[in-house]
Amino acid sequence: MYKKLIIPFLLCLCIYAIIGCTSQKPTIVQQGIEQVGPNGYGFQNPVWSPDGTKIAVTAQTVVSSWTSKVYVLEVTTGKVKKIIETDNGSILAESWSPDGEWILLASGKGGDWTEGIWKIKADGKTPPQFITDGYEGAWSPDSERIAVFTHSEKSAYQDVKVSIFELETKVSEVVFEGRAGKVIGGGLAWSPTGKELIFDYGPPGVGQLDLYILNIATKEAKQITEEGENYHASWNPNANLIAFVNDPGKGFDSTLIVADRNNTCQQKLLTLDDLSGSSWSLNGKYIAFVSWGEVYILSLDKFPAYDTVCP
Repeated sequence: MYKKLIIPFLLCLCIYAIIGCTSQKPTIVQQGIEQVGPNGYGFQNPVWSPDGTKIAVTAQTVVSSWTSKVYVLEVTTGKVKKIIETDNGSILAESWSPDGEWILLASGKGGDWTEGIWKIKADGKTPPQFITDGYEGAWSPDSERIAVFTHSEKSAYQDVKVSIFELETKVSEVVFEGRAGKVIGGGLAWSPTGKELIFDYGPPGVGQLDLYILNIATKEAKQITEEGENYHASWNPNANLIAFVNDPGKGFDSTLIVADRNNTCQQKLLTLDDLSGSSWSLNGKYIAFVSWGEVYILSLDKFPAYDTVCP
């Protein structure tokens, strides 16, 4: 669940309190970009609600153990509401149910909850409910299935699987299998048609995350990126464009990119020294991202750098 991305930020946050971080927070708010919600929470992994009025985010800290909190931000007012907290363990808000009533959570190993995929009411008024084993999850557009990313340790590698879990029958079908090295992956996102999944994955010997588009019916996965680390992908409503984050992995800044579905042509929207998350709103007008633990919304029709991805 992107712990390799989370930990550097947390360490920087802790050190900053003592001697200050070496990097300077840039000015992000500009034409087409606005901040949503308060400062100082250390937000990560923004996920739009289906109606576009809310964004689910997670905040995590590590002292003697993981402490995780999941919040819901009101987009128009910036108000934040905590819906769940764990004193011991890593949990991450993953996906909304299509009706907007539930939020999927992924729980890590060794915490307060069993490792796996859970769901919780978006208002936080009921206890979370366990769904199935898994490392990450995403709710299908038809609300009937959960895509699940799992991995298991074997010698120097990780066996990686993507499965489709039927909520009614509790039957799970494996649609992708592979091996991962030091970099595992995840980042599942359904296409709006419900026929494809995009995820990031690092095969052995590669040492980086790349994006793959999986045809669920044929079980064929196509790699669409090659350079640097590529993750946090999301689809536009027409399923012809994707947004994702690219990190060159050489000490350079990360870039928010919009590309066609095959990544044959792309547009680099924004480059920052601390940028993560890429959640495209269901109306196609906005992309949410996180920088320095704060949530921002990029309005595509107002952002000067965004025109057309392909000629």
